Amino acid sequence: SAIPGDRAQIGLEVMRHGKDFMSDKPGLVSLEELDEVRRVQAETKRIYTILYSEHYDQRSTIKACELVKAGAIGDVLNTVGLGPHRIRKNQRPDWFFKRARYGGILTDIGSHQAEQFLYLTGATDATIQSANVANHTHPDKPELQDFGDMLLATERATGYVRVDWYTPDGLSTWGDGRMFITGTEGTIELRKYVDVAGREGKDHLFLVDRKGTHYFDCTQVEKTFGKELAFDVLNRTQTHMSQAHCFKAMEIVLKAQAMADSVARFGGSWIFILSFGGFLLVWIVLNAFFRAPVWCAELDSLLWHAARARGNGWVFESIARESAPTRALPDSPQSVQKAFDLLGGAWVGGVHAKIPRFSRPKIRVPARSPFKPAVKA
Repeated sequence: SAIPGDRAQIGLEVMRHGKDFMSDKPGLVSLEELDEVRRVQAETKRIYTILYSEHYDQRSTIKACELVKAGAIGDVLNTVGLGPHRIRKNQRPDWFFKRARYGGILTDIGSHQAEQFLYLTGATDATIQSANVANHTHPDKPELQDFGDMLLATERATGYVRVDWYTPDGLSTWGDGRMFITGTEGTIELRKYVDVAGREGKDHLFLVDRKGTHYFDCTQVEKTFGKELAFDVLNRTQTHMSQAHCFKAMEIVLKAQAMADSVARFGGSWIFILSFGGFLLVWIVLNAFFRAPVWCAELDSLLWHAARARGNGWVFESIARESAPTRALPDSPQSVQKAFDLLGGAWVGGVHAKIPRFSRPKIRVPARSPFKPAVKA
């Protein structure tokens, strides 16, 4: 298989020469490549497919998809896909540590999980709720990302994905890949490559439904992607995987990768923290200077009109003028009290209120008033 950063260009040349093309994942490393591959595939009508091996080459995943499609757990509401890997850093080629060459951890490993989420939920698209990447333990390889996660969503379902290069040397295989599928009628758990401290071998599936718990040994489940793809090549069909599905899975992870790269590059830096803090401070000062007097004046007017409309009850001291008279006010509605508290007023003994002095709204008190002066406590 070619280096990830070269696969799209190879595939483009293959299709332009009238041939079908199959790539290992990830089949592309940028959204620009995806746009070009989509355009050429539409023009040539050739097949550009990607082997999402954690689905089509993994027997337990194949079985889980069969069970889901048969309605064994009802409608899928959530998936959790975990893809830990062992890094073996001293065995990796140079391109493995170059962001432009391997595409980023979500593009590389997360593409498996995005494809499975779309397939299991029956969705044709998904939104990215969040995406993060990081390099926590390899400062000598600054372009390497050793951790990534993302949250995907459709109108009805959500899917969490976590991928990393943290598999410890003590594990008997390269990674403890797992998937959890929650449906309206049951749940499925996959232990794809190892059952830690449990059953020997791989491809373990656990199903829980209303009748009980069930274990499936999936080691004999048939892999069908090879003959399905051969049938598609011969008959120009899409029985193995639709072209739209193939491209959409890559589109989702490429967008998630771009989002996560932006967060890692800017959102986690001191430049962002200081810039955002400065913006917030300026916003508070400007609002306090320009808007607070208006708010206070509006509140003072509201309270005064409430006093005219309803009877005696509470004492209010307006400091619109230093000599403003004290008058009796009605019981304050909750909305008025809430607005007053937000503006910095203080209730004294439950009955006495003040508006902040810097506002000094100009409120005229009518010469005639139906209320009798109240006596201060």
